[in-house]
Amino acid sequence: MVDDFEFSGPPFQEANGVSSPANTDFKETENSKTWEAATVQLIAGEIDGKYGMSLVYEAGDIPVAKTEQNKQTDSKFLKGICDKYGLGLKVYSNRLVVWDYRQYFAKPVVATITPSMLSRYAYKSTMRGTYTGAKVSYTNPKTKKTIEIMVGQEGRIYKSNRKQTEADARLIEKTQSYGKPKGNHHAAYL
Repeated sequence: MVDDFEFSGPPFQEANGVSSPANTDFKETENSKTWEAATVQLIAGEIDGKYGMSLVYEAGDIPVAKTEQNKQTDSKFLKGICDKYGLGLKVYSNRLVVWDYRQYFAKPVVATITPSMLSRYAYKSTMRGTYTGAKVSYTNPKTKKTIEIMVGQEGRIYKSNRKQTEADARLIEKTQSYGKPKGNHHAAYL
């Protein structure tokens, strides 16, 4: 859906849009639900089914012991889950696509685009949302013993101390310390 029409020129150069289903409640209606003994794939599948999309899931089986959607849109909630476990999320052509950044970065390069191939390009990078390390605290509810897991380097540390299982804590520290692509890439014009 084109949600923000902008022209510049001459000649015409760009129009902005979003690939989410703007004619539904995906990004508008706040919902509340508690998920227990689920997986990321199960949560994404249930959410995409509400909007008539099909799920493309290209990640491992990621268990989610318990999580709560508390007055959040389905879009924001699912994005938070994906960010937490190092997954990408995209809505495209009536499909909800979830992928593992680590798997995609390990794939071979299929094409290289250089600035000389473009008539115009723009690039923007941000430090927000990138980390040099991760520290996850886990308190065993039975023993009340706290375990801290630290990976990476000091600096911009991702911290989490939500109630979770030890397995969940270890998975979060792996995905957050790995990080996501450095920078946001904007439109390139051929």
